[in-house]
Amino acid sequence: MHLKRAIKLIGQSDLLERLPTKPRKYRKPRIKRNIDFGNLHRYDPRTLSYNAIEIFEGRVPEFEPYIMKDPQAAYIYARSIIKGRWPEAEPVIMKNPVIALQYARDVIDGRWPEAEPYLAQDPNIAAAYAFDVVRDPKLYEEMFGFLED
Repeated sequence: MHLKRAIKLIGQSDLLERLPTKPRKYRKPRIKRNIDFGNLHRYDPRTLSYNAIEIFEGRVPEFEPYIMKDPQAAYIYARSIIKGRWPEAEPVIMKNPVIALQYARDVIDGRWPEAEPYLAQDPNIAAAYAFDVVRDPKLYEEMFGFLED
């Protein structure tokens, strides 16, 4: 079920007007061909994540402590390189509701109870999580308590 249909279902039509019409595009960081492993702290975490994907094409344990500092870089690394859950980075990922939603949808492919308090901070994110990830409208009612039958 899509977010727009879910919002209509719960009677929050004013939320429809606030939904973005196009998804935001993020600029990919520049790929650095010559990484200085002695100064990894100087690199942007997203740059390290994309280097692991594009150049090394696999896990780079030296990058991981720095990638874990940025929720989006950690999500991209978990989705593209680890291809599964990355428990060490989950505390950072769950603090950003948008990235946590993507992680639950694309990496976990199901409910992520540990992140639900963060996902519930935004009604739009909570609705998308309840309807698109968990596929249970009653979860939205549990989170907010105003879903009408």
